[in-house]
Amino acid sequence: MNYSRFLFCVGFCLLIAVAASVKAGSDYRCPPVFNDSKHRLVYDHCDSASFTFKATPPKSRRGEYPADGIIRYRQLKGPGALDSVSGYWSMPAGSQVEWYNSLVLVEAYWQSIPSLKTRTGLILFPKNQMPVVVLDGIERRDTIPIPFGELYTLPIGTYDHDECDQPVVSYERVRPQPSGTVELLETENGYNLTFLPNPEDSGRFFHVLLKISDGYKQNHFKFTFAVVAPEDDDEDPEEEIFTSLGLSLNAVRDIVPGQIAELNLSLDSISQQQGIGGFDLTFRFDSAALSIAEVLPGALYDSCAWEYFTYTNAPGQVHLVGIAETNNGDLHPSCGAPTLPVTVARLRFLVGSDSSWACRFAPVRFYWSDCADNSISSASGNHLFGVERLFELQDSVFVELPASGAVLPGVGGLPLVGCDSPIRKIVLYSGGVGIACPEPVAETPGDVDMNAVPFEVEDFRLFGRYFANGPSVFTVDPVAQGNASDINQDGSTLAIEDYVLLYRRMSALDTANVLPPNSSNVASFFINAGMLLCATSDTLGAVQIVLAGNVTPQLLATGMSMQTSARNGSTYVVLSPKENFPNATFFRAGPLLRILTTTTIQSVATATKYGGKVTSQIGQTMVNAALTDGPLPNSYELQQNYPNPFNGGTVIRFDLPHGGDVSLEIFNVLGKVVYRHEENLSSGSHQFAWDGKSSDGSDIATGVYYYRLTSGSFTATKKMMYLK
Repeated sequence: MNYSRFLFCVGFCLLIAVAASVKAGSDYRCPPVFNDSKHRLVYDHCDSASFTFKATPPKSRRGEYPADGIIRYRQLKGPGALDSVSGYWSMPAGSQVEWYNSLVLVEAYWQSIPSLKTRTGLILFPKNQMPVVVLDGIERRDTIPIPFGELYTLPIGTYDHDECDQPVVSYERVRPQPSGTVELLETENGYNLTFLPNPEDSGRFFHVLLKISDGYKQNHFKFTFAVVAPEDDDEDPEEEIFTSLGLSLNAVRDIVPGQIAELNLSLDSISQQQGIGGFDLTFRFDSAALSIAEVLPGALYDSCAWEYFTYTNAPGQVHLVGIAETNNGDLHPSCGAPTLPVTVARLRFLVGSDSSWACRFAPVRFYWSDCADNSISSASGNHLFGVERLFELQDSVFVELPASGAVLPGVGGLPLVGCDSPIRKIVLYSGGVGIACPEPVAETPGDVDMNAVPFEVEDFRLFGRYFANGPSVFTVDPVAQGNASDINQDGSTLAIEDYVLLYRRMSALDTANVLPPNSSNVASFFINAGMLLCATSDTLGAVQIVLAGNVTPQLLATGMSMQTSARNGSTYVVLSPKENFPNATFFRAGPLLRILTTTTIQSVATATKYGGKVTSQIGQTMVNAALTDGPLPNSYELQQNYPNPFNGGTVIRFDLPHGGDVSLEIFNVLGKVVYRHEENLSSGSHQFAWDGKSSDGSDIATGVYYYRLTSGSFTATKKMMYLK
């Protein structure tokens, strides 16, 4: 019995020893373990790339490993080279890595037991910028006019952000195939694309496709050659047949003060031979009787797919500009001569409450400040038409105004002397608004909400909602509520200066007897670098801004409050003092709004912080004025002119990281310089206002122009359109 127990004990101990030996052996039969979980490497392909793979022994309860305990590495796949001892992987700069070879596969193993191994991978993500084709003054999909029978050479440059790349331009195709020859030649400075059209190519369009590649990425650039037909020297332009163009503004009657009166501007007759390609119209009216609420494009824009419409207004005046086509995109106007009659624009006036205009007719007349006013362009842009006859509504009868009485400025038509450029073929009929005789109403200045308590916070809030949302906010008695807004009792209702005065009375900053003086200064408003800015020497109390389109602005004016409303294709913004901080909420020059979408300023109304009237203008800036107080620019930049298209003047803005001599040249499509300005400027952001005249002071023709900025080795060119 004791012997059996002895054998059992011996056997059990041997079993435990064998199990322990197997367990100990299993520790060093485990492969090394990679301890870096990174599986991707992002790098600039122009620089070298490197990564260190690190493996360690697996965790063991007894710490038993192979005898030497040495780990080695080998690369199984992918570009670059791996050091077998340290695990350091590297790849030289400029190496091309295709997608199918972007995985670096590495193996770690015991030096004494190579079969015990483990693997990991690293995916390479090289950063490579796409190369671009650079054509001086030409943008993608532009149309380039060239004469037939002459060799045309187009210099082509390249740009690639990656310095190690050498972009290569290739000529892909031209459609349709011209009879002449198109060749791409490499030069010391880039490439030249030459086109020698044959007579069969005259009057045709050829669409060219270029490809640029840096060996890894490629890009395309499209543009169009338009071969200009030869001019017929025997053609006599005097033999062209022009028929009259009829344009009329209707009249409406019995409009109650405080309501909206809509006048339709209609095109009643047209020269079918020339058609219509644009218009430039100006109207005058009495600001005590009427004020512009908004101007909307007419049915001409829906039926013919016109592309551009804008208007600007000032007290007693509104200016309209429309263009059928403004770019060379895929969409084009569908009719040069539309079906008549057709509405060109809808002018919506707010009828004022001036008692002197009750029961009277307020005329809206065509107005001339220069010879280009109230003109219509032909569909081709080759002809500009001016007024020949002018009719005005007097006592419900249209009376023709004598051409001999026309003067500049004035409402009597186009003067016979001094205005020779337009072809006089337009017949104009002016209209107006008949103001009803309103029933007597009792209103108290400042009681805008009509609760018999004037100058309350609710009066101020309701008045502010009017500037953002329009007359629809007045629901009690629109006429009486409009009259109650005349705080300064000047007969003009719903004015921004009354809004500031109501705020001051509400905040006890002024008494009822304080009547502020009007400002002799001008407040300029313009958009630059995504910000709407104001330049003025006054301290302003409130401002109403109307922007084109549906815009979501962000408030930048410190201490002010903002209300916005999008309606009728425009965004109305009103900035006003905060209710609880009356002594720190007025503003002067500087940024008002941040605007992240493309838009234009349609109208602005503002007043001083005391409630005095301020003359406002849009897009008028000083030469070389700094646009912001921020840091100096770190690169050269030439921005797009504003406004564009333009017909009176435009502003060109640019950034200079270094001071020096600056040259600004403006030239036509034939390459002839029509204007040149040279000046020594300091570093910073600058702007230059051009009045649309040549260097000798003469007027330039309607059409496309290019402007080029040169400073040191920097040069840049952009395109703009001038419309008389």
